[in-house]
Amino acid sequence: MFKHPAIDLAAVIGVPDEKWGEVGKAYITLKVGKKIRIEDIQNYLKEKLQLVIVGDGPDKKLLMNQVKRSNIADNVKFVGAVPHSIVPEILNEFDIFVSLSRQESFGVAILEANACGLPVVVTDAEGPLEITVHKKTGLVVKKESVPETVQALSYLIQNPDIRNIMGQYGRQHVLSHYTWKKSLNEMIFALKATINRDYQKNPG
Repeated sequence: MFKHPAIDLAAVIGVPDEKWGEVGKAYITLKVGKKIRIEDIQNYLKEKLQLVIVGDGPDKKLLMNQVKRSNIADNVKFVGAVPHSIVPEILNEFDIFVSLSRQESFGVAILEANACGLPVVVTDAEGPLEITVHKKTGLVVKKESVPETVQALSYLIQNPDIRNIMGQYGRQHVLSHYTWKKSLNEMIFALKATINRDYQKNPG
């Protein structure tokens, strides 16, 4: 099945290049409902890091209970649901975007983060794996692997220059491959190829 959705670059790209990939804020964003336990990273969060969870969903209450149980409430902030128009503003407050999906068909949020100059940590689920260039636009870890996730986060947090390079590469990757024009042209090409193939099989 052809899948190549674009992201709204007009929404996420409106700041000069020199502003992208700024480092030093030490904030991470983790997608709510993408199923890694807060307890798995609680010790890590106590080391002067802040976990900011943006969004809403059926797992939010579970995550809030995990935060309370793990005694890391001072390190975790739940923003809740936000209008899509201010997503770029929120993303620009972070250093790293984390999406630990067990299953995902594509990953528009990952591309939005890349467009905002953020390196990403994602799982090897089909969608994120397809759009993330490992060690270029971010780091890919095995699904549900806590050790690999912690190692990836440690590496990015301890290496701000690498974060910056990955963030800049990720932004260029989005500009090169996921604009509306690029995606539309590829969609048209795929549709034409399908029509031509079907016509050759059944010319009448």
